[in-house]
Amino acid sequence: MAKATKQELITEPVQTGELLASPNQVPAYMKEDVGAGLQELAQYVMPPMLKVVQKAASDALLNKFNVADVIVMPNQTLLYSQESQEPFEFVIVGFYGEFVAWNPIEAQACGAIRERTQDPRSPLALKCKNDKTWSELMPKGKPDDKDLYIRNVEHLNYIVIIESDKVEPMPHIISF
Repeated sequence: MAKATKQELITEPVQTGELLASPNQVPAYMKEDVGAGLQELAQYVMPPMLKVVQKAASDALLNKFNVADVIVMPNQTLLYSQESQEPFEFVIVGFYGEFVAWNPIEAQACGAIRERTQDPRSPLALKCKNDKTWSELMPKGKPDDKDLYIRNVEHLNYIVIIESDKVEPMPHIISF
């Protein structure tokens, strides 16, 4: 059997075989999703991000990099080091704003991001734009729990192409 190319995998429908369910075995709620596949998944691909290593970074990052190093996440490629001070250049190709509610570091079990949206009219966006609601008390699990605060932040995200041999010439995100 010949190996399928990437394009064939994207465009060719899956052939029903012995191990796959026949159409009458598929539950009704799943039948409406027919045709969803790699084309649908493509809308969720996130480009790599640039990260400045900070003192509050994880021990894993601080053991590998110095404070103020610029790395590409998630693959942790070193792009700029304070030691070498070799500059890198980039070209801005796009921009988008995003509104994020960040959980406090002490609430790691909840995950870092509580909520995010790009809708400038959403309740979260309104909190991010009002300095009186940039910080809000996190609901307590138990009455004697310590007060922790959620940070509501507007991020300015630039889509850039980095001109460097250290990374692939593909879109990267720089977030402020």
